Amino acid sequence: MDPLGAIGLGLCAAAVVAAAVPRVSVLVWPLAAGAGLIGLVAIRRAYGARRPLVMPAVATGVGAFVFLLAVGCPAALGPTYEASRDRVPPPSDVRVIPHNQFVNDVDVSDSGWVNARKASQQQGRVKIEIADVWLEPSSPKRGSPPSELCIQIRMQRNKTGQEIAAGAFAAPLTWDEKVKATLQDGTGTTYTQKTVAPGRARAAGPSSAATITVEFCHELLVFDAPASTGDGLRLEIPAAAWGGTGTLRFFIPAAMVRPAPIRSK
Repeated sequence: MDPLGAIGLGLCAAAVVAAAVPRVSVLVWPLAAGAGLIGLVAIRRAYGARRPLVMPAVATGVGAFVFLLAVGCPAALGPTYEASRDRVPPPSDVRVIPHNQFVNDVDVSDSGWVNARKASQQQGRVKIEIADVWLEPSSPKRGSPPSELCIQIRMQRNKTGQEIAAGAFAAPLTWDEKVKATLQDGTGTTYTQKTVAPGRARAAGPSSAATITVEFCHELLVFDAPASTGDGLRLEIPAAAWGGTGTLRFFIPAAMVRPAPIRSK
């Protein structure tokens, strides 16, 4: 038996056990890294002494594998370890998350206003995206002037390891209807979010949905039709609507605003 190889395997076993114990889960990757390094030393010594390389090689491989899982895929080591790795950003911290096709675009954000066509925003574990913007006509007749502007908001929240293990959130992701967003057009006119009839928000999409790791919620924001959309619109959303802090600011370019389809009576 190779002594160093045995020590390396012992450290691998200790790393796996530590992943299941919250108080010592922080030791998983150091133990795994130590097992890999000791395994490499054992391989070198065994090779020089012409001893079997099986145990040192196994210690090196297993240590490296556990290390990669601990760093890159904590869920593979169980919900306890994944929960210990959860790092929630400060509640007031807002991150701009560009859409895939705009990752390298320098115009994603300008003076604190995030281009809604190019990026979403995330505060804590909640991400906010402008999914759709359209003008509602005042009547179903073709050529009727718009009476309302509708903005569909998509919210999503990543579950923690503990929530995944429990199979549910402690509280569902919802929008507080008492909190009102504001909209400003290119002329400087400000519009306050209107109260919509019960059930209308669901017409814009599912009111809520969930997967194993993410929960989604859709909300419809309705405003009086702005005088002009040609210069884009500025939307301010109080984060208090979902339990956050501060205000998220989106710039909605004119290209995002579409006319609503003509509906029959």
